[in-house]
Amino acid sequence: MLRGVGSAADVRDSVRRWGLDGVVLMGFTDAALAGLDLPPTPAAVLVDAAGGSVDGAGAPTHARVGSDDRAGGRLAGAHLTGLGHRRLLLCGPVDAAGRVVAERLAGFREAAADAGLPADAVRVAHARTTYDEGVALGARLAADVRAGAVTAVFATADVLAAGVVRGLTDAGLQVPDDVSVLGYDDAELARQVTPRLSTVAQDTAGKGRLAAELLLGLMTGEDAAPRSATVPVALAARESTGPAPVGRAGG
Repeated sequence: MLRGVGSAADVRDSVRRWGLDGVVLMGFTDAALAGLDLPPTPAAVLVDAAGGSVDGAGAPTHARVGSDDRAGGRLAGAHLTGLGHRRLLLCGPVDAAGRVVAERLAGFREAAADAGLPADAVRVAHARTTYDEGVALGARLAADVRAGAVTAVFATADVLAAGVVRGLTDAGLQVPDDVSVLGYDDAELARQVTPRLSTVAQDTAGKGRLAAELLLGLMTGEDAAPRSATVPVALAARESTGPAPVGRAGG
């Protein structure tokens, strides 16, 4: 297991220096993985990786594990539109070209379309996945919330959602009476903040177990070819989401 490894060069050098038999890599695109120029010996499992290269027979070139992020986005959108929200905002690292956030956004937009909303009903705001970024974004959104331009926010991580709640409440708004906020992950933080966060729960421990199982299968030869596994997600509805404010739900 590699811990605290940052750049692609660090990953490559660590694998070569330590003579690893197997490695789990998180968040790598296919292009970034190719750029590692890893030796053929270590088995590799990609977690939350962008892309999905296949060989000439259409089989995956690497073992992969990830959550069903598009389904997670759809769950988020269906939950909020089911509460009557018609002016939605998704926030997260949308400019980072990562598969995970792109899939969540795609699913969110699909759910909005299924609810009959026009494409411009979903606004997008770039924000890094930190609490402080959420606080700053919440403060900036306060005017839009008061004007009825946004009635619900979907943050692509709980820590970001918690910051958004803080920024909104610091600006004098009430969650969920004035605006609903929905997170993603179902981290412990989601149950510690006030109000407790509604969120899309993903099984991070399950992803870890699957990654280990796939890696061991490749290392022992039990799996002759790389396999892919997708972990399901579920909605955990709590106190941070509620019906759209009366008079501000329309599209």
